[in-house]
Formats: sequence, structure tokens, C-alpha cells
Amino acid sequence: MPAMTRGPLPSSVYWRRRLIAITVVLVIVAVALKVFGHGGGTAPKAAPTANLTHPQSSPASPSVTPDPTPDPTVGSTPTAAPTPSGTPTPTAPPIPSGPCAASDVTVVPSVTGAAAGTPVPVVLTLQTAKTPACTWQVSHKTVQVKITRASGAAVWSTVQCPKAVPTSDVVVYRDTPTTVEVDWSARRADDDCSTHTAWSKPGDYQVTAVALGGEPSQAAFALGQPGSVAPATPASPTTSTTGPATGASAPAGTPAGAATTPGATPTAGGPSSPAQPKKHKHKKKQPIVD
Repeated sequence: MPAMTRGPLPSSVYWRRRLIAITVVLVIVAVALKVFGHGGGTAPKAAPTANLTHPQSSPASPSVTPDPTPDPTVGSTPTAAPTPSGTPTPTAPPIPSGPCAASDVTVVPSVTGAAAGTPVPVVLTLQTAKTPACTWQVSHKTVQVKITRASGAAVWSTVQCPKAVPTSDVVVYRDTPTTVEVDWSARRADDDCSTHTAWSKPGDYQVTAVALGGEPSQAAFALGQPGSVAPATPASPTTSTTGPATGASAPAGTPAGAATTPGATPTAGGPSSPAQPKKHKHKKKQPIVD
């Protein structure tokens, strides 16, 4: 075989080799960039698009949901407001916790429209000072009422007339008054509480009431003239006058023979004139003295 020649090659050969090597390196780098660079770029592009779509749809749904919800709530609230305002009025009274302590019961008396010559009702208002509700028996053993003149002179009391206080079981409340009534005969009382004592005169009086064991309460009142009772007295002769008038139109009074006998005498003169003096005479039998 012929021997191969050795020695330095021309410089152009070396430049060609260098260009080929550089070209190969550039091709490899370009291919690597295309493979790895394109695959890594696609993934982040898809990720933000998916993330952007979800947040846009999520706020849209909750923003629509709360808007209709508060509207019916606000509309129903004002309608319910007037309803409870009327409900507290008929609240049930408290349940009695037991018997009342005498020191916890207050008795306040009051008298209105009193007139001499006729029984006077004394209204007693009962309330407790502390207990919301309790039971109590009203009787002459638990309540005392006394009538005096404005000057302090004794006139009448339930100690002398215990039957004037009706016995009854009541519920006494702290916030709601309970009332009972005691009748004063409008007469001066004696030890026997007789019904034939003298009438009390018109004037200024004072009533005192107390629950035995509690603090007494007083109230002033005026005993008026007996004129308020006088119209009720002639009311009966007025009706009796109309009776004979109808009897006069009839020819003869059948069942009322006794009634027609006194009425027949004054028929010509008028039946009302003799009837009135009879009632006036009856009034004089009840003098009003102090």
C-alpha cells in the first residue's frame, strides 16, 4: 500500500471543519429549543386561561344570590313589627304565689256621689307593695273602715258594724288594682250597729281604711244634701198616678177594687195632688241630725 502523506493541511480545510462543527452545534441547540421550549410554553398558557374563567364565573353567581334574599326579609320585618305591639296588651296576670302578708297589702278608700239619707258605698282599692300576686280574704277580721267628721268626731266604723264588710276571697296584684265595696248606712253607729240611729248631716267627712297589719290610708269626701234621693221618692206616686188614669178611662176597676176606692174620691179634683203630700209626710219621719 502506498504510504499516506502527512503534514499540515491548508487553512481552508480547518475553517470548513470548524464551520461544520459550529453548524451541527447550532442545529442541535435549535432542535432542543423547539422541543423543550414549545412544550413548556403551552402548559402555562392553558393554566391562566382556566384560572381566569373560574374567578369570573364564581363572583357572578354569589352577587346575584344575596340581592333577592335581603329584599323579602326587609319586607316581612315591618309587617311583623305592628303585630307584636298589640300582642303585649292581653298579657296574662301573674299567678298568685300564696297568701298575702298583711303588711304587704295596701287599702285605699274612695267615696264619690254620697248624699245624706241613703247608704254610701265606700270603694276599697287593694294592691300589694312587693308581691306580684297573692290571695287574700277580705273580712271584718282583715280590713277596717272608719268614717269621721272633718273635725275628727267619730261617726261609724266596721268595728261597730262588722257585717258591713262582705267576706270574700280575692287575688291582690302589685300592678293591677282589685276593688271591693263596703256600704256605710250614712247613719251614726252605736255599739249594736242598730238601724234606727240618726242620719248623718251633710258636710265634710273623712274615710280611713287599713288592712290589719298594714298602714292606714285616708280620703276626704263630701256628704251631699238629701235632694239627690228626693227625686227617687216621688217617682212611685208618678207611676201610681198613671195607673188611676187608665182606670178612669175604663168604666169600672175590676180587680183593683181597693186601689180604685182611694183613687175614686179625688177623681174630680185630680189624683196627683193628694198623693204628693202623703210622700212628703213620709219623708218627715226620717230626720237628719248630727
